[in-house]
Amino acid sequence: MKRKIRLGFSWLAAVYLANVCGNTLVAGKVAFSFVGSNTSAVILNNNFGAAAYRGIGYVSTGDSLSTAQIFGNTVGQGVSFHVQFPSSNSFGWFLGRNTYLNSSSNTPFLDPASSAVHIRN
Repeated sequence: MKRKIRLGFSWLAAVYLANVCGNTLVAGKVAFSFVGSNTSAVILNNNFGAAAYRGIGYVSTGDSLSTAQIFGNTVGQGVSFHVQFPSSNSFGWFLGRNTYLNSSSNTPFLDPASSAVHIRN
């Protein structure tokens, strides 16, 4: 089911697997956030370009998402970042064929820059 998300954001909290596919963020602060300890997420073909604060990331220190496959999305950074995750999760994150808006470099922000995230164009 495709949804248009208005004036809000998606939270992932203590789940085993989340599939977030085909959504459009019409207006809101954050496109997708995870809280606490989470296992896996597939984020596919969403339009998160309207994010006013940040794109995809964690809420606070200690939050985790072990693996994530992020493909075919349009992600806005708002005033913060496109994609951010703890370095402890970086080996399980895969990004590809995404479009990053509001950035001159057209690349995601990685926290820290030395993370082992796997990016494919």
